[in-house]
Amino acid sequence: MRSRFSAYFLAKQKPELSGYILSTWCQHTRPAQMDLSDQPDWIRLEIHATHQGLEQDQQGWLEFTAYYRQGLLGPELAHREKSRFNKNTKGQWCYQDGVEP
Repeated sequence: MRSRFSAYFLAKQKPELSGYILSTWCQHTRPAQMDLSDQPDWIRLEIHATHQGLEQDQQGWLEFTAYYRQGLLGPELAHREKSRFNKNTKGQWCYQDGVEP
C-alpha cells in the first residue's frame, strides 16, 4: 500500500508510474489504462488498521486515510478507504478493490 501511495504521490512528476500502479492492481479489477495527469497533490498517508496480509496469508485488507490538496492553495482534504489485497499467481500482493469504511 505504501508503495502505491508513493507512486500516486510522485505521478505528476513521473507519469510513467501509472504502469507501476496498474502492475500492482489485480488483473480482474484493474482498468485498462490510467491517466494520472489530473491527480490531486497527495500529502500523506495514515494506516488505521490491517487484517491478515502477512507472508503466509493469501489475502488481507487495510483501512487508511490519504490526505491531499486540489492545487497548492486548496484546503487539505481526506480520502478514507478500506482496501482489499490478494496475492496473485506469482505470490505478489495486488490491490483488488476498496470501499468507504
